[in-house]
Amino acid sequence: MGWVSGHVLRASAVRAGLRGLSLKHVQTLGEHFAADVLSQIERPEAMARIEWHRARGDHIVVVSGALDLLLAPWCRRHGLQYLCSSLETKQGMLTGAYQGEQCVAEEKARRVRAAFALAEYTDISAYGDSSDDFALLRLAHHRYFRWQPWQDKGRPD
Repeated sequence: MGWVSGHVLRASAVRAGLRGLSLKHVQTLGEHFAADVLSQIERPEAMARIEWHRARGDHIVVVSGALDLLLAPWCRRHGLQYLCSSLETKQGMLTGAYQGEQCVAEEKARRVRAAFALAEYTDISAYGDSSDDFALLRLAHHRYFRWQPWQDKGRPD
């Protein structure tokens, strides 16, 4: 309904649901989640596009607000680099806080700019499916929102 931002909801869910859990336990759960859940909901068009970029020799990076504990195993299985949200730990336990900023909205673009010298890339493609992806899309030469070409002319949906 828009009453509370997704940023606040995600932080609250992490704090309530993950604080005090063992990092090793959650890593194990993340491995199972990647194998059992993410593998079942892979979008065929996304996987085909990843393979198309791979065949071209493109540098492929998944940039997501998802937690690294869930996304990293999936990315490793597919040989993909990733930039995503991470959780803070102390003495092997999750604190219930993010380590740094959530990788959403402007933070996605900031992380990409920090990780890559974008001026060295002459052909950047970006794909998104939520308003949290707009800043990331603006970095690319070829922009796709929900699989449709996107131009920054206000909300595309």
